[in-house]
Amino acid sequence: RLDGQPVAAALVILGGARASYFKTPYDERYARFSPGSLITQALTRHLLADPGIRVTDSLATAHHPMIDRLWPDRLEVCDWMVGLRPGANPAFALMARLEVARTRLRRRLRTVWHQMRRRA
Repeated sequence: RLDGQPVAAALVILGGARASYFKTPYDERYARFSPGSLITQALTRHLLADPGIRVTDSLATAHHPMIDRLWPDRLEVCDWMVGLRPGANPAFALMARLEVARTRLRRRLRTVWHQMRRRA
């Protein structure tokens, strides 16, 4: 907070002994002061001090420019698509293949985008 107004926030989803760092909104006017990094550092101290939290993940994509410097480790996460009707459904099979292709393309584009940002 600055003068009583929020500058950054951290949205963390808690489930049992696990914390998932989901989102870091911040006021763009203060971007040069790295409010996302500052709140992540404060959140790290808070989570480490909580004996009830045993596992924390940032949920960030690979090569994330901010979180990789602070939290370099990642937990593997996967998506599952499950058909609701038994038997081979051609429409479902097509949608599953399209989703896999979309996910791979999005991952590749994000990697390229982060590489370009690091070079700039």
